[in-house]
Amino acid sequence: MHSTGVISETLLKKVLWSDVRFENKINFLLGLFETALLLSERTDDDMGGNSNVEKKYLVPSLIRSISPKHQEELKRLLHCSWEEGIAPYKKDKQAKPISAKLLFSWLPPGLFDRLASVCIRNTSEESGRIAPNEVLYRIKVESLGPVPVQFCCDESLDIVQVTTLSCEGMSALAVVEDIQRTIDSILQNEMGLSIEAKVVILGNEDCTFFLSQVKKGMKEIAVKNTEGRTMAVAHLGMWLTELTRPKLECIKNNRLTYWKLSDAVGRLSPKEFEEKKESWKNDWENIYKTTDTELTDFNIQYESLPGEGKRQQLEELLKTLIEGPMKHLAGIWKDALKHYAGNKESKLEDYGSSVSTFLLDTKLHPLKVIDTWIRSVYEKIRAVITKEHRYGIFLSHQGFKEDRHGDLDSRNKWIMGEIKERYQEKIKFSGGEPVPIFFDKDALSAGDSQIESMLFSVCASDKVMVFLDKDFFARKWCLMEFFLAKQREKGVMMPFKIDLSCVPIPLPDDIVYTEVADGSEATKEIIVRKLQKYFGERNREDYTNNC
Repeated sequence: MHSTGVISETLLKKVLWSDVRFENKINFLLGLFETALLLSERTDDDMGGNSNVEKKYLVPSLIRSISPKHQEELKRLLHCSWEEGIAPYKKDKQAKPISAKLLFSWLPPGLFDRLASVCIRNTSEESGRIAPNEVLYRIKVESLGPVPVQFCCDESLDIVQVTTLSCEGMSALAVVEDIQRTIDSILQNEMGLSIEAKVVILGNEDCTFFLSQVKKGMKEIAVKNTEGRTMAVAHLGMWLTELTRPKLECIKNNRLTYWKLSDAVGRLSPKEFEEKKESWKNDWENIYKTTDTELTDFNIQYESLPGEGKRQQLEELLKTLIEGPMKHLAGIWKDALKHYAGNKESKLEDYGSSVSTFLLDTKLHPLKVIDTWIRSVYEKIRAVITKEHRYGIFLSHQGFKEDRHGDLDSRNKWIMGEIKERYQEKIKFSGGEPVPIFFDKDALSAGDSQIESMLFSVCASDKVMVFLDKDFFARKWCLMEFFLAKQREKGVMMPFKIDLSCVPIPLPDDIVYTEVADGSEATKEIIVRKLQKYFGERNREDYTNNC
């Protein structure tokens, strides 16, 4: 158990469930945990049909508690099994590993455990393997035999990456879609959640493409990548073959979604949510001590540093704030969203109120402390920023989302898809030049410092348009932009609500929200006229040329 995550039935009965309360309830508990996908019976290859061999169970959650040495050994064995699995196909020039990523707005803890249980339960006789956050299983393809599939689940980045083979008679696309449908079933039926995902395919030379957009917009010679840039279709690599060949149903007997997923579990009950709120306070106290110490040391050393040294130290301090208090606040809102998603009768305002109450706690003062920290850093950033950081408009958003049909949400398409072109066409400086607009998809290039490019520009740009939906506050980078924008003088921060009934982090009373209810022409024109008046009185030479 301490090295593989596999536990025998005897150990379950005599150690973990030895308490008198569990007497005569072992079978019930096994059934309950299997139904909840928290463990699965493990059939080792060498057991064959021997009914006298003691039953063993794989408990994915146990793998997190084993020693780092054993975790690395599990990863090594999994990768060796992968290499053994693809070895027979290496001589075939048309058979190559192919990868895709499922990008979720957020992934709840426990998803990997349940997905791993489904995979291992469905493929135990084919030597499925599990390591921390990784699973290897095999599918049976009639014309090829067993083909390996590997996926890695990174709950901190909200990503599941799938790798398998693309070859004649084998549909990698069908495998990716199978895993996506299985995750959707686990989230909806087992955890009571509805979380959308985008599929990104990985082509040649680290090029990435949204699958839904490629399907709709692929031409004979060109296709747009995830950054909206036109690329030759050759950059799709093996995915070009996948997308142009007839779709194959190659995994009839091993389809993960054949498993019946029922009995909703994994939600936060009201009691559990109250316990979570208590943990917010305890975690905050630790973060406060660490961050405040680092800020004190920073302030002592800062003034004696040369100009370039100050910029570098500011970047390091911003990283500390992002990975400390911002990450904590994002986690708090994720807790609220998880409980809200599992309790449809409740209102989002109730959870927003819970978060606001924590932030305004009269003993801990988290919001007041964070604002003080950010104000201090903001003033130092303002002292080192240059014209190269100054855009006319900075667009702060949590990113695109797709609906269940693979189409970009119309409001987000309006806001993020058209806004840059529309504003550059209609909003001009006094000399008639278009206003430079920071939109991360276009403004960031390979090798750029994300902290300097984005956060320094939040502090330097004339207008910071912040687009708030319910997922915005679950992103640590968005929160950093939000708090920096709060420090700006009146009229700089322009917050927009997108189907958001509450804002968990209070803003000053003099900041007025714009409700983006329908993206109407009237709403657009009012904003445009205000910006036209403002920028029509300013000169282009005072702004960045990075556009």
